[in-house]
Amino acid sequence: MVQQRPLRSRGLTPRLLPYRNRGPLLSRGELFFYLALRRAVAGGVIITFKVRLADLVTCNDAGIPLLRVRAAGRYDSRELAAMIDEAIVKRRLPSRS
Repeated sequence: MVQQRPLRSRGLTPRLLPYRNRGPLLSRGELFFYLALRRAVAGGVIITFKVRLADLVTCNDAGIPLLRVRAAGRYDSRELAAMIDEAIVKRRLPSRS
């Protein structure tokens, strides 16, 4: 299990982030279908859905850093955390003109 550091430990507060939650991912009807489908399948089967980032958050400016991580057989959570932290710091630095 990977534990994430709270935003405040990274020097961020939710108000400083350039994006907002879009609200519920599923409509009420979709949620009821999903829950019924989960109950309908045999044990050991996982029901999931694929979503776009745009389905989860909305943003007023295009200043959110996008991290691209190459597919690999294994991932180091510390390396991923360092990449995320670096992208956040770069995002917060003023651009040099």
